[in-house]
Amino acid sequence: MDIQGKINQANGRLKAGKIPIRIGRSGDRLWLRATLPPKPGSTTPHRHQQRIYLGVPATAAGLKRAEAEARAIASALTLDKFDWADYGHAPRTATVSDAIAAFEQDYFSRRRRTAKSELTFRTDYQAIFRKLPHNRPLSPELLKQTALATEPDTKTRRRACMALGALAKFSGLDCDLSPLAGQYSPRRVQPRNLPPDTLIAEWRDRIQSPEWQWAYGAIATFGLRPHEVFLIEAIDGGICTLTGGKTGPRKVWALYPEWGDGWGLAQKNPPQCSGRDNGDFGHRVSQFFRRLDCPFRAYDLRHCWARRAIEFGLDISLAAAQLGHSVKIHADLYQAWIGDDVHQRAYRICLGNPNRPPAP
Repeated sequence: MDIQGKINQANGRLKAGKIPIRIGRSGDRLWLRATLPPKPGSTTPHRHQQRIYLGVPATAAGLKRAEAEARAIASALTLDKFDWADYGHAPRTATVSDAIAAFEQDYFSRRRRTAKSELTFRTDYQAIFRKLPHNRPLSPELLKQTALATEPDTKTRRRACMALGALAKFSGLDCDLSPLAGQYSPRRVQPRNLPPDTLIAEWRDRIQSPEWQWAYGAIATFGLRPHEVFLIEAIDGGICTLTGGKTGPRKVWALYPEWGDGWGLAQKNPPQCSGRDNGDFGHRVSQFFRRLDCPFRAYDLRHCWARRAIEFGLDISLAAAQLGHSVKIHADLYQAWIGDDVHQRAYRICLGNPNRPPAP
């Protein structure tokens, strides 16, 4: 029997025992649903249906624990001893530090703690939470002040409202920060001054370290995210195979296979760097570019690959897949940075195609 069948059986036993709590599943984790007292700080005065995320796996052993927890909660509710603090929720008078600790515990109770999920938490939440005064009581006013301290209509403001809003909701505070998020979108970001391909090749030849010269060449040739240079499985025939990264394994085709051949990229020679996660490895690459005093950034090499794909007439869906993101992101972010000169060259290539349809 699959795990859902076992969950149904457990819920049947709870129902037969007149225990008004049910077990559910989200992905590979289990949760409980019951009519519970309002969370600390909630504006809802009466009991209502809520979930408790247990963080236990959707396995036979996890289900056994979830069923036992359901019975324990039912007993606590009967004796009026149920306490949200037992399930990671800070009390109303919690300090910012206590609330963040409870939020983090709950966050990782619903997803595996991996290098990737920890990086996401640090980037999307912890970076914003650091701006809060940790020794003060958590309040809607404090959250709003922290959000307003960021620059309007920026990615930072949007991320701050998302993270602080999530902390408010988790802590049961009546604090809607969405009106402060602003109008940021990738399309509003000013286009980068991307280097021409001749300059990219020139700066590659200036690098003295063979390892960093190889890394630079791989990023430029295949449009990789900086950390992905450490996740290359093989480069063969102008094709780069990645074992993972921000968006998982994929293959990328060189738009200048001459670079791959001439720069000897098939002979893997990555720099010897250490780090906890993709963010650390990407930071190592950024540090190298700063030491090199290069007039452009590592990520600009990725954007140049996207520009090159337009020039070469590569279908947008193929370019997006090779860069490792959705077509929407590709259109919103990369194509918004394509200048008229690039469109003009692509137009000339289209007109120069001998197989193009003739005018009627």
